[in-house]
Amino acid sequence: MDKQLRPRASASQANRTRRKLAEAALHDVLNQSTRPGFFGSCSVELTINDGTIQNVRRRVEKIDRVLPSKNVKCNGC
Repeated sequence: MDKQLRPRASASQANRTRRKLAEAALHDVLNQSTRPGFFGSCSVELTINDGTIQNVRRRVEKIDRVLPSKNVKCNGC
C-alpha cells in the first residue's frame, strides 16, 4: 500500500470515536421516526475532511398532520 494512502493513526482514533457517535445518532433517529403517527423526514449527515469525520449532524423534522374527523365532509381529501 502506498504511504500516502495509509490512514494516519490519529485520524483512525478520531474516526472510531466519531463513528460511534454517528451510529448512535442513526439509532436515535430511527427510534424517533419509525413509530406509528410519525410523519416527516430525518437524516444523519457526516462532514468528512481528508478521511477524518469532522461533524455528525442529525435532523428530525416532524410534520403536524391533522386528520379530518369521520363526521366532517372534506372536499378533495
